[in-house]
Amino acid sequence: MHTRRAPQIKRTTINTTLLNLLAHLLPVLLHFTLCLSMRSRIHIRMHHSLAMQSESSAFRAQFPDITSTMSGSRTQRGISTGAPNPIVLQQQLQNLSSLLSSTKMFFASPLISAALMMLGSVTALPQPEQGLIARQSCPSGSYQYNQTACVACPAGNTCNGGSDSPQPCDYGLYQPNTGSTSCMQTQPGFFTNQRGSTTPAACPPGSYQPYSQQAFCYGVPKGRFQSQSGKPFVCATCCGWAATQNNNVNPVNCTGSTPYAWPNSGDGCISSPTSCTRAATCAQAADGSCPGETIFG
Repeated sequence: MHTRRAPQIKRTTINTTLLNLLAHLLPVLLHFTLCLSMRSRIHIRMHHSLAMQSESSAFRAQFPDITSTMSGSRTQRGISTGAPNPIVLQQQLQNLSSLLSSTKMFFASPLISAALMMLGSVTALPQPEQGLIARQSCPSGSYQYNQTACVACPAGNTCNGGSDSPQPCDYGLYQPNTGSTSCMQTQPGFFTNQRGSTTPAACPPGSYQPYSQQAFCYGVPKGRFQSQSGKPFVCATCCGWAATQNNNVNPVNCTGSTPYAWPNSGDGCISSPTSCTRAATCAQAADGSCPGETIFG
């Protein structure tokens, strides 16, 4: 890879030298042309002197100080080229060529043609539309793609307009829309365990999450259950119903030789009678309401 980059650096250096040479040559040609143009009119009557001064002023107005408009270091992607702007230089040479033709000073045309040919051979340096123009910030909700165009921020990301790439939403956050500048927090009962999430995931049955902006769900402990998804709470077992495992989805009805069980207990079914009244059923309602005690956290 390094052996392929060396010729590019060398060609860029040569082209930079050519552009600097042309930038210094053009003021000389302008001065030489102006002197000859004024000298050819020296024999004209004195009252033409004002016209000559006007011509000189117009000439200089058409060709402003080249060293101030084309010299100076420009930066593209952090690399200083130190070369004049080739577009401006080419326009100045073309203007000079047209002026020489209109004043019938054809002897200088070969010089201008040669300069334009030299400028045409410069291909290694980037053109203004390729990055020489100062980079501008994109509007909020977008980012600058490849330093050339503003692109809407994709879903699952945020963009402040001044970055080259989107910033993915962190764990516990998400963003379903494009062109966003901020992420949304997951609500209780939901989570996101991946960066750049576009939608939150609901805690599955047997788990719950009582807090917002979380990247996981808690497993339901013994003596409790949760049969629905996306819930921030758990239900306590009922009298005569047991839940002896973690991540319980539904409680077990105690029967046979062990028909008893304390509510909200992880001890399971027992044979000894309890003072509580046995529940006929122990199931959550359609809206998620618990049959007995509701426990958060």
